[in-house]
Amino acid sequence: MQKIERKKEKQLSSKLLIAAAVVFLLLCAGAILLLNRPEAPVRPETEERELLLYEKDLSLLSSITLYRNGEQKVSLLYQDGSLLREDLPETPLSVSASESLLSLAQSLTADEFIMELPEQTSIPLASYGLNPAERSAVFRYTDGTEISLLVGSLMPIENPRYYAMVAGQNVLYSVTQDVRDTVSRTSENLHPVQRPQINSELVDRITVNGDTEFDAIRTAQGWQMIKPISYPLSKGSMDNLLSQLDNIRFAGWIGYADQVNLTELGLSEPKRTLTITFAETVVTAPDDKGQEQSFTLPSNQMSFAMGNSRNDTSFYMRYEDQVYTGTVLSFSFLQNFSWEKYVEADPISSVPVQSLDQVILETSGQKTIYDITYTERVMKNNEFETDEYGNILYDMGVASGGKAVDADSFVRWYQSLSCLRGTQRTEQKTQTDYGDPLLTLTLVREEDGFKRTISVCPYSSVQNLLFVDGVSLYLIDSGWQTSMTQAP
Repeated sequence: MQKIERKKEKQLSSKLLIAAAVVFLLLCAGAILLLNRPEAPVRPETEERELLLYEKDLSLLSSITLYRNGEQKVSLLYQDGSLLREDLPETPLSVSASESLLSLAQSLTADEFIMELPEQTSIPLASYGLNPAERSAVFRYTDGTEISLLVGSLMPIENPRYYAMVAGQNVLYSVTQDVRDTVSRTSENLHPVQRPQINSELVDRITVNGDTEFDAIRTAQGWQMIKPISYPLSKGSMDNLLSQLDNIRFAGWIGYADQVNLTELGLSEPKRTLTITFAETVVTAPDDKGQEQSFTLPSNQMSFAMGNSRNDTSFYMRYEDQVYTGTVLSFSFLQNFSWEKYVEADPISSVPVQSLDQVILETSGQKTIYDITYTERVMKNNEFETDEYGNILYDMGVASGGKAVDADSFVRWYQSLSCLRGTQRTEQKTQTDYGDPLLTLTLVREEDGFKRTISVCPYSSVQNLLFVDGVSLYLIDSGWQTSMTQAP
């Protein structure tokens, strides 16, 4: 019989046995500690009540004084249920500013209790931004009491909270951003900030004076600069400028112009002044009886004077009889103003052919005058033909030298003139300095006296000068002639 040996069991080494015993003992000790751990401390009910720092009868309020780093910023009196500035009692305060300050004068509940400071503490209050307090408000009441609320530094936690305490009490709390903002108010953000009501559709003229000069008027054919030179302006660029005018707003209120130092603010002789002129307009509104009535608003103006910079993001502005701060974001177009940003590179396309009465072409010593007429379309019932909006439709007629010219061919030729478009800016030049032009076009409209002259003069082997009413601001490629169709 074959002998079969029993498989021997593996024996644990003495080292493994010792390690296992140690692990077992550690687990037992951990279980004992876990079963005997103290419960998490629960804040006593009295501590919850301590979050109410103070509570007063608002009718007893006498005054509020706000400070920054120990320096008084503004003093307010409480009279007849309203707050008013002690130095400017006739000046209105913003509703939001008044409501937040009055709420704080009535009561304050802290966000969280931090700790109670012993009288002989080695921790300086300055480490919490409380000596002197970064922000503070002193509330005085007619019963003789006074509450000084101190608000300090931002706490090193995720949600914005600030250290705070009431003077005379050695208890440290945290308060919210709203409380900090309320006691941070100065004369600038206590007042309602007026926003100018600008309707860019009614803007007729834009003028800039001071260290740069600009004057532009709106015409039937678009915007035309009349100062410092006469030159058409780009519709897209002017639309962007008008949009910026619509969005003008101020950041803060400084004071009345006759009560601040205009020289110190750079406003006695402003660096730059923007004047907006509005066209006369007719407004329709219901009267007391609900009947629609129309009345005329005369032409009027708004002026904005730009003074010294206050910091990297704002500067002083005067509007009417008051001084404000304006931000670089809102007034960048004025701060960095340059008329060269707005000039038109395409003097032809901005003038539709159907708006003209005459086009004059001069080239190679020859002059051709095209007279344009418009005749109403008449239907078989002898009524005028109109479009979907009720506008009368016209047929264009073109003649030159008393002979009819095919209107479609004339329109195609006029559209090809869009090749006379500036491709590169150049320093301002005068046409009289460059001899006879290669081509001259004169566009005429009799109704409003509109007249624009466009000329092309030699400049180099690859570029020509494009002149508009005798002034050149652009170069064009010398191959422009290949893009123009033959004149009819």
